[in-house]
Amino acid sequence: MANYDFQKARKPNPDSASDDSRTMDFSSLPKNPVSISDAEEKHAVQRGDDLGFISRGQGTTRRRKPAKRQKSLYVKGPEEIIDWFVEYTNTQNHSAYWKSIEDLKNMIEGQGK
Repeated sequence: MANYDFQKARKPNPDSASDDSRTMDFSSLPKNPVSISDAEEKHAVQRGDDLGFISRGQGTTRRRKPAKRQKSLYVKGPEEIIDWFVEYTNTQNHSAYWKSIEDLKNMIEGQGK
């Protein structure tokens, strides 16, 4: 398995003064969560509303319909019948064979009523 040279150490850039210049200094950032007063929070929320900000928790959400349970079926039969079924599915522009079976179901149930 090739390592694509990821294991090799980086060569220092001779143009840079030192490698320390490439690191960031985070020492001035607070280590604990920042606390703000209720008035400051209300002011910040009002500014966001004025700018048109909508929280992800608000507004309309698109929910997927729960998936129907699936089942598989293997059908073996005479070649001319299977070919006819495939051709029927293609001519109906169905994207799946089950839609052609649904057509057959609707025809049978529609005649029985």
